[in-house]
Amino acid sequence: MSFRLGLASRLAPFLLAEVVQRGLGLLLLALLLHWLTADEFARYGLFTTALSLGYLLLTFTLPAAPIRLLFDRKTAEQRAELLVTIAVATMVLAALVGSIAILVSAFVVDPLTGGSLRLKLLVLAAIMSLAFHQLVATVLRAQGKGKLMVAVAVAYGGLQISSFAVLHVLGIDDIEAITLATSSALLAGAVVGLRGFGEFLLLVPPTRETLHEALDFAAPQVLHGVSLWGVSASGAWLGTLYFALEELAPYILLSLLVQVVAGVSSALFYARTPELGVAFAELDLRSARRTLRTSLWQASLLVITAYALAAVVFRSSIVPVPPGYALTTSMLLCGLVANLFHVWYLRGYSQLSFLKRTGRQSLGTVIAGAGTVGLILLLAPALGGLGLAMALALGNFLQAGASNSLAAWSERGL
Repeated sequence: MSFRLGLASRLAPFLLAEVVQRGLGLLLLALLLHWLTADEFARYGLFTTALSLGYLLLTFTLPAAPIRLLFDRKTAEQRAELLVTIAVATMVLAALVGSIAILVSAFVVDPLTGGSLRLKLLVLAAIMSLAFHQLVATVLRAQGKGKLMVAVAVAYGGLQISSFAVLHVLGIDDIEAITLATSSALLAGAVVGLRGFGEFLLLVPPTRETLHEALDFAAPQVLHGVSLWGVSASGAWLGTLYFALEELAPYILLSLLVQVVAGVSSALFYARTPELGVAFAELDLRSARRTLRTSLWQASLLVITAYALAAVVFRSSIVPVPPGYALTTSMLLCGLVANLFHVWYLRGYSQLSFLKRTGRQSLGTVIAGAGTVGLILLLAPALGGLGLAMALALGNFLQAGASNSLAAWSERGL
């Protein structure tokens, strides 16, 4: 397997894959704005944030481990052993920890499930589907298989939209149906991506040593990921302390827009995974810095362009936005600032990951996550949705500053 691919031939397919996935995501958002009531739309937003948090807590982020550990393995058997070990451990962990969580929360009534055991089981199934999908996507990124990532994005986004459309025609718009449709789409995308495993599809047993290595790399990122969730997604859940679900709809829409733009900008860093993996493995720091710097300014330009287009859409009648979802100029500016700082964060995060200093990421994100929660509790009661948006922007600023400071400190130790 060759990890040295031409920049142009690699970058274009990865960007296309992300543009397809996020473009279909935007189309889905536009459709859901018209298909769902404000209350149902807010519940959908809570589902997406619960999905991301559940993935972190139930899988220990094991599906992310191949992004770095594959580069340390030289034979097909070694790589297959890594992936089999991670796949088995991920599914067992998700099922076990998820079942315990459902039992513990049996008497808890939350804004998403309303205490429904069946819906909690469906959310668990969606989390396991996401874990499988993430593992496949990570391996494809590590190999630089951008064209296959396009096929995965089309399968996932296309099936999700078509499933939602069929359910809407049938008059089934409840959160259980949405959860099932999302799980099916995630699994379909993952199955398409398995075509790119090739030499990795070997029947080798998982090993304890490989699991320990994967956990050593991935487990420290759980605290990092949960704290990052606190920065990017806690506003939706904490907002339910102060507002009804329909009142949260504009902020939910903004947070989903931020996620879409963040995904596209992240593609500029993910596309260079093979190049960065080789550079850091060989301690070619000059080449690694140059690659990260280029990704930084390109992603920043992309974010600015995306928000310019968003401003045109929301300030014109090109795409009619139903009443109850209006985003003010101030909220859009907060989203722009949040995404620009997210790009800056990606630079530091990438450097720490490839230096295998994942444990240090937690320090900065805990500070940023706690700071964001504090800002939400302070600003939301006084400023409403704008306060939630401001907390989102300031939280990303804290996260970016901490991540890059720790990355610079880690590099000086080499």
